[in-house]
Amino acid sequence: MTSAPIGRLVSLATIALLLACGTESGQLPSAPAPPALQLAADDPQQFTDWSAPVNLGPVVNSASTDIEVSISKDGLSLYFASNRPGGFGNQDIWVSQRTSVDGPWGAPQNLGPTINTAFDDRTPMLALDGHRMYLSSDRPGGFGGTDVYVSRRRDKRD
Repeated sequence: MTSAPIGRLVSLATIALLLACGTESGQLPSAPAPPALQLAADDPQQFTDWSAPVNLGPVVNSASTDIEVSISKDGLSLYFASNRPGGFGNQDIWVSQRTSVDGPWGAPQNLGPTINTAFDDRTPMLALDGHRMYLSSDRPGGFGGTDVYVSRRRDKRD
């Protein structure tokens, strides 16, 4: 029995609110765009065309699956996942290095058992400072499926 008076009270409050708002167009006012969006709309960025992709050749590439590439900030280390022979599991993380940005890539090296396991270890992403690498893995001890991990190193040149 108490629900009828409460229902009438809610209805009256709703009608009062609608009357107080007046006879607007029914449209909500639009919020101004954030400054960054305004700049993008006023001055669209211009990008140059990409060149045709060039294969990095047989030193980096193999008959296996070579995927998920990340390059160091200095352009001298190329990290990728591969199921090539010589690894610890199905997918391992490998690195190919060069002495200069114009130099040839060296033979890929497996990052070893600290990073790689008998499971899938993939998606290497090096932090800009070169001291942390984020990766994904389905190794035991995670939260299910594939999880995100981070590995740290002191010397980014080692």
